[in-house]
Amino acid sequence: MKPNLPFLLLPGVLIAAAPLTHANTPTPLPTVEVRSENTPVGAAPYPTPITDSRELDKQRPAYSLPQVLEGQTGLIAEGVFGGIDHPRLSIRGSGLQRGTQPAGRGLEIREQGLPLGYADTSFDFVEAIDPLAYDEVRVLRSGRAVVAGSSTLGGVIDFIRRPSQLGLPEHRLRAETGSFGFQSLQGQATKKLGAAQAEIRLTDYRKNGFRQYNKQEALRSVLNFEGKLPESSWQWRAGISDLSSELQLPGPQTFAQILSGSNAAQPGNVRGNWRRTTQRTRINGGLEGQTELGELSMNMAYQLADVNFIRRDEQDESNEDLALQTRFKPHNSPWFFEALYQHNERELQQYLNGGGTMPTFTGTRGLKWADNSLQADRLTLTVGQDRKLTDSISILAAAGINHHTRTIKDNFQTSANRAAAELDTSYTQWSGMAELRYAFSPRNTLFLGFNSVGEPPTYDMLLLNAAGTGAGAALVNGLDPRRPTIAALDAQRQNTLEAGWRYASESALVDLTMYYASLKREVISTLDPVNQVNTNLRNADDTQRVGAELNIQAVTNKNFAGSGADLLAKLNVNWVDARFDNDPVFGNNTLPVITPLGIYSALTLSKTEQWQAELFAQSSTRGAFVDYANTVRAGDYLTLGARGEIQFKNWSVFAEARNLTDELYVSTVIGASLNAAGADSASFAPGEPQSFTVGAQFRF
Repeated sequence: MKPNLPFLLLPGVLIAAAPLTHANTPTPLPTVEVRSENTPVGAAPYPTPITDSRELDKQRPAYSLPQVLEGQTGLIAEGVFGGIDHPRLSIRGSGLQRGTQPAGRGLEIREQGLPLGYADTSFDFVEAIDPLAYDEVRVLRSGRAVVAGSSTLGGVIDFIRRPSQLGLPEHRLRAETGSFGFQSLQGQATKKLGAAQAEIRLTDYRKNGFRQYNKQEALRSVLNFEGKLPESSWQWRAGISDLSSELQLPGPQTFAQILSGSNAAQPGNVRGNWRRTTQRTRINGGLEGQTELGELSMNMAYQLADVNFIRRDEQDESNEDLALQTRFKPHNSPWFFEALYQHNERELQQYLNGGGTMPTFTGTRGLKWADNSLQADRLTLTVGQDRKLTDSISILAAAGINHHTRTIKDNFQTSANRAAAELDTSYTQWSGMAELRYAFSPRNTLFLGFNSVGEPPTYDMLLLNAAGTGAGAALVNGLDPRRPTIAALDAQRQNTLEAGWRYASESALVDLTMYYASLKREVISTLDPVNQVNTNLRNADDTQRVGAELNIQAVTNKNFAGSGADLLAKLNVNWVDARFDNDPVFGNNTLPVITPLGIYSALTLSKTEQWQAELFAQSSTRGAFVDYANTVRAGDYLTLGARGEIQFKNWSVFAEARNLTDELYVSTVIGASLNAAGADSASFAPGEPQSFTVGAQFRF
């Protein structure tokens, strides 16, 4: 494990505290170093507001996104079915009302600054993200992501791969195994090709899961090329990645089932063969260098994604998505400019699962009942500046215009009982942010910020399914057929005021942010968590967020007990109070699904380039509500874990144990209801029981 201090942006320079433990560096917190604003191709050369950046530790078991992002400031990352299967991701409580639809919303997941998701701003196939393929994860919280052209309320999670050192190829073999049938094999090789370098990486992931009907398989492959143009400062990169995955879906449990330790799946999920199969291919490229006028970068990504999603219905979805991005920063100027264009085309067919109702599920494809063509375009133009006002005061400001289009066509037969589900609309919104920073010293900074961002509806919010009555042919052609319908939704708007303090020294980091966000027309929904279909979706009038984020890291003891190792303590607290604001029905009730308080803490004992040992804990002292009426909520929990590694010359051996006390707890609330009336229901995802993982890595 290589715990890292986040990035700091102080007046005029980008400051980064180097890793606490890294090859050829001392274990104590090193002196803060100044880094140039030049960054790798496609890795966001624009100035960055005070935010978080974490070195991804490759000397520990390959972890899922919730494990990668645990302890990350402002982030909610909760497992749903464990492993790599579609975790619930949110920044400051954004997008949590989506239920378990196949596409997430409320934030953007990016790779090298380019969207990994679709042009409608939704994201899927998170199982494609292999943490071992990246060096750093950068989080732009909420409206701070305006500098990156974001069109979501939550912000951006950006996975960064730094350029290799040309001429220094590295080959790696890695194997891991663990509880619940977990196995992972990875191979990586690099080769110098003249002035360029090629890298290939293959990862095979398999896990049976801790519940019945919970098997997961994924095969990821990546081929990257990078180099410099002859006799110039221009860097280029090109790559292709491929994912094939198949994930079984065990469904939700009741609170009573979780407390009894049940590993049962929903009977209908097993009988209906509920699963998600994905095939995704992505091509990307980038070019960055100096022109006579300034720094210029140009990036592109093109991806094809086919998803087969079997639940109550079988959904066949094929996507074609193109993203183009350019950034420019004039020489000796505080200004920066960005343009982002994205286009998506989706073909969506839906079939009954058997007869289309739980008693008639067969796990085989039944009659087709819907066929739609969807299209989304996105154009974002952003301009900003990072200006030093005095020796101690600086400001970062950005503004953008976001234009989105949504087109839905119905290719299925219509009738008096089956109106066409068609839409042709657009959303034009502005976004802006300003962050004022006052530096008492290079290590001690206060900041005050305001931002305003909008988020348009995604495909899955606009195209809903009416359940219908009957089964089989009656359900398709009867008096009340199952059919897609169009939801009339407005775009959302969020205004946020935040303030904070960041202090960094050779032995400690303190990062505190407090914020208040007022939301207009936030999209809220109710969900049938067993059938996993939205039963209602609408814009609320006014909602709000009040929150605080605290991150503390400190070397508490050097040469602990004469061992030559240093003791590092870490504490991360995320608190968010999300509620209605004088709603005519729910008053000032708390919004469901959002976990109000999450705490992550760790003690790490480290001896540089030899070994590390860590104890860590995660807790929630107030569980999320299940319903808008606030009558049922998930319980509190505390889980403990330990991990360690031993490093040799070319070898490393590592192990991790999670939930050592075998705590029975709710990982997340899967879907919200209007009023649960205090009754327990199958609305929860259980947390993973006690588990162990061991692995080894060989570099040559």
